[in-house]
Amino acid sequence: MAKLAAARSRLWLVAVVAIAAGLVAAAVASAQAPVYAALAQVGFGTTTVPAQASAALTPAMARRATNRAGISGMPPRQLLDNTTISVDPAAGVAVVRVTDSNRAQARRLANAYARTLVVTRRHRIADAARRTKARLQQQLAAATAGLKTAHGTDRISLRAQYGAVVRQWQVIDTRTTVAMDGVQVIGRAAATTENQHVVRDGLVAALLGALAGLILIVAATRPGRGRVRSARELGRALRLPVLGTLSGTVANAGDGIGQVGARIASAGLPRPAAIAVAGAGHEDSTSETIVGLALAVARQGRRVTVVDLDVARPRVHRQLGVDGAPGAAEVVGGRIRIDDGLVMFDDRGVPVTEAPFAAGCVSLLPAGALGGSLWDMLSSPALRDVFRRLRRDSDLVLVACPPASEPDAVAAIADLADGLLVVAPLGSLRWEDIAALRGSLESIPLAKLGTVAVAGPPATVQQALTPSGRAAPATY
Repeated sequence: MAKLAAARSRLWLVAVVAIAAGLVAAAVASAQAPVYAALAQVGFGTTTVPAQASAALTPAMARRATNRAGISGMPPRQLLDNTTISVDPAAGVAVVRVTDSNRAQARRLANAYARTLVVTRRHRIADAARRTKARLQQQLAAATAGLKTAHGTDRISLRAQYGAVVRQWQVIDTRTTVAMDGVQVIGRAAATTENQHVVRDGLVAALLGALAGLILIVAATRPGRGRVRSARELGRALRLPVLGTLSGTVANAGDGIGQVGARIASAGLPRPAAIAVAGAGHEDSTSETIVGLALAVARQGRRVTVVDLDVARPRVHRQLGVDGAPGAAEVVGGRIRIDDGLVMFDDRGVPVTEAPFAAGCVSLLPAGALGGSLWDMLSSPALRDVFRRLRRDSDLVLVACPPASEPDAVAAIADLADGLLVVAPLGSLRWEDIAALRGSLESIPLAKLGTVAVAGPPATVQQALTPSGRAAPATY
C-alpha cells in the first residue's frame, strides 16, 4: 500500500504505456492477412471415444484427407501443422479444426479430415469383426466335423456348442452394423475469420500494457514471507508440475483425484508401476490422497495395492476404518504371510472378502507394528521380495512413504518405486522452508512425477470418493 501511494504521481505513465500498446497491437492486427478456421464434428455413437480420434494427426491421415479434398501439392506436414483434433468424451464427439488462408479450402480440408477419420474408424471396426469371425469360423468347422462322428451326449453337447457359436456370429454382425452406423460426420465445417480482431487485440494489449506499467512502477513484491497458498505458488516453489488440487468439497475432491490419476497414467511409467507418495511435511494429507487415487484407479477395473511404509506415523488404515496391524512390519519380519496381512476393499472403500489382488478392488497392506529398527525394515531384502510379489499381482502399487522432509527414509525405498508423488496442503508450507524441502527432494533418487495440492480440510474418503458407478469397459 505504501508503494502504491508513492506511485500515484507517476500513474500517467501507465496510461501512456496502455495507449501505446493498444495502438501498436491494433495496427499489427489490421496489417495481418486473414486466416480462416473451419470446424467439423465426428460422432461416435457412444461416450467412449476411441483413442484413435485424438491420435489421428499422422502423415498418412493427412495425405488421405488432402486426396479426399481434391487438393494436390499440399505436403502432409503443412496440413498437420494447421490441424487440431479435440475430444469431448462425455458427448462422444471429436472436433476437427483446420486453419488456412483460403476460406473454401479450410472448409474442404476440415470436412475431408473428418470423413477420413470416419472411414478409418469404420475400417478398424470391420477388421476387428473379421478377425473375430475367422476365429468363430474355426470353431464352427471343428463342431461340424465332430458332429459327423459324435453320438449320444457328445452329439448333444456339440450341437449346443454349434448353436452358441452361430448366435455369437449373429451378435457380431449386429454390433458391427450398429458401431459402423454410429461413426459419422455430424457437423460439417463452416469457416470463420481467425486472426483479424483489431478492436479485441487493441483492448487486450492496452490492458496488458497497463498492467506492465503498473508492475514497473510498483515493483512487484517477490514471495518470501508467509505461506504457500495456491497451486501455482506450490508448483513454482517446488519446481514441479501440480497434477491436481483436492479441496474440502465433495464434488471437487472427486474431480481432483480423477485429474491426478489421468496425469499419472500419461507419465509413461512401466506397468505394473509402483508410485511412492510422500507428504511435504508431517501435517499433510498423504493418506487421503493415496486412498482416493487407489479407489479411482480401482473403479477402472484394475488391481490396486496400497502399502503403508510410514511406520512411524501410519495413517492409511484410519482412512479405511481398519486396524493398522498386522501389516508390512510383520510380513517383512516373517511373522505372517503377505496374504494374511492384506485387507480388501471394493472401489467405494467398503471392506470385502474378495481374494487378494482382485480386479476392481484395493488391497491394503497396513504398516503393522514395528518390532525393531525402521532402517533395518526399509533396507531388508524381505521387503524387496514383498514388492516383487505385489508388482506381479497388481496393476498399480501405491506406497505411503515418510515425509519428504526426511529424505533418507524415502531414499531407502527408492529402488522399490518408479516415481515419487509429493502431497502438500496449501497454507501450511512456509516460504522460508521451501529451499530445504527442495534440497531434500533433489537428494531422493526417484523420478519426480509432480505434486498434489490439498486446499482446505480434506473431505472424508467415503463422502468425496463414492462413485456413481464403475466405468464401462472400452469398446476398441
